[in-house]
Amino acid sequence: MKRFTTISCTVIILWSCTEYRNPNQFSDPVLVSIADYQDRRLSDSLFQFLRSQNPIYRSAASLAFAAIQDTAASSGLGNLLLEDPDATVRSDAAFALGQTGGIAAVNALIPAIHDHDRVVVREALEALGKTVNKHDLELLRDYITKDTAGQEGLARAFYRLGLRNLADSIIVGRESEFLSQQYSGSTRLAAAHFFGRARLFGEGFEKRLIEAAMHDPLPEVRMAAVGGLKNIKVHRALEVLKTILLACVSAMLAATL
Repeated sequence: MKRFTTISCTVIILWSCTEYRNPNQFSDPVLVSIADYQDRRLSDSLFQFLRSQNPIYRSAASLAFAAIQDTAASSGLGNLLLEDPDATVRSDAAFALGQTGGIAAVNALIPAIHDHDRVVVREALEALGKTVNKHDLELLRDYITKDTAGQEGLARAFYRLGLRNLADSIIVGRESEFLSQQYSGSTRLAAAHFFGRARLFGEGFEKRLIEAAMHDPLPEVRMAAVGGLKNIKVHRALEVLKTILLACVSAMLAATL
């Protein structure tokens, strides 16, 4: 029963992560097999599906390898990322490479940041944030994008670098720019979480972080930015926190009247 439950949940996850949905997908024996091989970590049995004619199976196999994190699959996933005609498959392959890591993953992800599909670019950028080494930070540090998906991907990439203690003062400065309300909510949210989790260097981010904590229109961004206030000067953080708290109390009182 436990194995059946695990496989069923995995199939549901695979189904939710792909655009190729049809009413009979849960009864597809191939998807059930992919989920079973993932559950038992049978990489050798999964490789065949990376070469399937069906993009649903290629996508599902990519996500299975994201869970297994077997570097032996990096070459096959890299081929999908760079050559597959289906954007969803390429995006899932980028995610899997980001979860797997290693030199082969990085080498496949670097050219993918120039993919013509912006969702693939977003996924590849974040994956590089998970995998790139400290000697190649300029790949992300110097990356310029003006579209929403690319900006979100770069903000996520910086966040991942922050989690790995690889963010330098330039990256901190660039991430602070993404706190501005001119960027999308998902981009601002990734940036706000960065400041709550990363070790911060440099100057100039304080003002933007305080502005986000106090005035961002999205409560999720404000909450995440508040978490980053611990990284600024104590007396300034306390001033901001008191102001936010008083505003919250006033709003609550006004709502009860």
